[in-house]
Amino acid sequence: MPKVSVLIPVFNGEKYLAEAIESVLNQTFKEFELIIVDDGSTDDSGIIAESYPSVQYIRKQHSGVSDSRNAAVKNAAGEWIVFLDADDVLEPDALEKEMAFISSHPECDILFCKCRNFTELPDEQLTERQKVLLSAKMDNIIPGACIRKELFEKYGAFDTKYHYGEDTEWVTRLKLQGVDFSNCLDEDLYLRRIHNENISLGHKTPGKKEYLSLMAAAIRNRKQGS
Repeated sequence: MPKVSVLIPVFNGEKYLAEAIESVLNQTFKEFELIIVDDGSTDDSGIIAESYPSVQYIRKQHSGVSDSRNAAVKNAAGEWIVFLDADDVLEPDALEKEMAFISSHPECDILFCKCRNFTELPDEQLTERQKVLLSAKMDNIIPGACIRKELFEKYGAFDTKYHYGEDTEWVTRLKLQGVDFSNCLDEDLYLRRIHNENISLGHKTPGKKEYLSLMAAAIRNRKQGS
């Protein structure tokens, strides 16, 4: 049984998917499985995923990232879950360093790492929004975090009503239940690519109304799971 399940949800991600896969297969820590959930892609994402014999490939109808993450978790055999977006990469020693920390901190249920934004776009092509994203601090985000699978079994999956901000709702739900979110490695182990198709570029930063909606959903989902 693998110790870690690395989960990649993908939708029309052929441009960067192979690099994301390679960053997992090249990990110095080898006790992992890699699951790719294809959210009904119409490009060659599936062909790319299936070209790697060691990858578990799951295809489903298009229903959004929350449902794709939930499907990946459902099929995961590992004790620990690590999400990787299809356009991002992990540093080669990311899993090794996370599992070393967890081994010495058995009380830890979720371990974050720091994230570094990067881009291949020339400076003159960057929009103001992209420049803001490149300079933003991205600590304590769900992609790249090492999450004990039992948390999903105990507190529920991602809310499929949300296609953006679903991780904020899930984190808030668990915080309301007293889950400790303070553990974070002080290293950039997750590399987040800034390009012209980022989901975050298509959404404004959530305002007060959006945050209140997410908080209300977290409270509602918490009560349903109690």
